[in-house]
Amino acid sequence: PRVIGIFLTLIAVLFGWTLFYQTDLSSCVRQALAMVGLTIENGAVGFVSLIDATTLYTLRTYTVFPLICCVFALPILPKIERKLRHNIGFQRTAQFASVLALTVGVALSIMSLVAESYNPFLYFRF
Repeated sequence: PRVIGIFLTLIAVLFGWTLFYQTDLSSCVRQALAMVGLTIENGAVGFVSLIDATTLYTLRTYTVFPLICCVFALPILPKIERKLRHNIGFQRTAQFASVLALTVGVALSIMSLVAESYNPFLYFRF
């Protein structure tokens, strides 16, 4: 099914991202293991604590915007626009709503990048 394909692509991208983000292979392996809840200490693999103060702070700070992004990454807007366009009276409303939603998304992204010192783009690391 398509949903499983989208999910597997997301997992592959997240693990592939570690290859570009980390500067050496040992850091890459540590991060990939941490992504699945494992750690390496003194050559032994163990479990990491999943909830700590840093995790709770990160969840409180960065949960709403990524969830909104996940929802809009799915083909929801085109489906809503198609349904509205079937009614003759709602064609302009559908176009306006689509443009408005995309404009708000871009504005929120720019505001988030300006407000935060963390920059998620890998190209700024090189």
